[in-house]
Amino acid sequence: METSEQGLKQSEQSSKKGGNPPPPNVKLQFNVVASTKSGSLTYELKPTDASSGPYLKGSNNQTVTLPNGPDWYDIVFHVVDNDSTQKIAFDTNQPICAQVGTACPTTGSGINTNGQLSVEDSKGKKLTLQNCNQDPPIQIGYTLFFVDESTQKPIDPPFDPIMDNGGGGRISFI
Repeated sequence: METSEQGLKQSEQSSKKGGNPPPPNVKLQFNVVASTKSGSLTYELKPTDASSGPYLKGSNNQTVTLPNGPDWYDIVFHVVDNDSTQKIAFDTNQPICAQVGTACPTTGSGINTNGQLSVEDSKGKKLTLQNCNQDPPIQIGYTLFFVDESTQKPIDPPFDPIMDNGGGGRISFI
């Protein structure tokens, strides 16, 4: 009797979560290239591999664009600071703030994307996000926050690209 009750509970939980788990995520990788130009720190997104390149669109190819469809995305950002006067890393206390819309979220505002975006891992020069891409098409404004590698003090300015979510993904398991 316990076994069938337990099986029923698991079945109910699975139904509430949308049934079967989603297929493997699409993995995208981008370098956040930090450089010092004319005395100020600037950033640029560059694909890390050929399969990630087509996902960068918009003005100067700086918008991560996720098409409509069932896919979820693991998005990995790597800091590359070879041309910068500062050595930077992600702020592990708050590597990203994000919100629906195109506005740039400010420090301390958290992630407010209706379950679309979550931090999976943040270590030094690498940040891994999961984008469930489940709502109808929306834009997500996000800001990436960095610290000086040696002093751990915040770096100004942060970086604020945009993500276009095509929608059509699965129910979030977050």
